[in-house]
Amino acid sequence: MKKLIGVSVLSASLVLSITPISYANTNDLPYVKEILALQPDVTEKELLKDVESISENTGDTQEIILEQLFSELKQNETQGLSEN
Repeated sequence: MKKLIGVSVLSASLVLSITPISYANTNDLPYVKEILALQPDVTEKELLKDVESISENTGDTQEIILEQLFSELKQNETQGLSEN
């Protein structure tokens, strides 16, 4: 019986670990569309996955990370335009 319970628990944990990450709706997060417009080679899924990872590592909210990323991209764009 203990083996059956152990196998059941192991199976359940494997199933739960395989389930896809649920990403926040882009309508709920600021700057997603703007960042994607500035970085056309990045997909929405990639962006949200990276933001979630950074959020977990730094403890900052996804909103703060997106705001910082957008600010940096806009500064780079402005600097690039002024250099031309």
